[in-house]
Amino acid sequence: MKEDKLRKRVYIDRKLNEVLTEMAKEKGMNSNEFIEQAIEFFIEYENGNIENDNIFTNRINELTQQVSLLRHESSAYNQSLLNKMEIIADLQNPTDYLN
Repeated sequence: MKEDKLRKRVYIDRKLNEVLTEMAKEKGMNSNEFIEQAIEFFIEYENGNIENDNIFTNRINELTQQVSLLRHESSAYNQSLLNKMEIIADLQNPTDYLN
């Protein structure tokens, strides 16, 4: 039974072909198997980098949201602190409306 494979015609440089043939021999493979494995590795590598980029982008978005939340909380805390300080100042210097 014939394998489910297609024949592709690819033009490569002679020097690259020599390197490819040597590397395939070192691994005990023929050139076609070596090229197929190299293409599979490249595709997986490219897909892996995209996944990593997505992971890092999501993490940066999470951190940005946390920084925004901290800024909001800090602003609210500062306003609360200012209000308390005004109350303390008013209590120490009460206004005398009768005089």
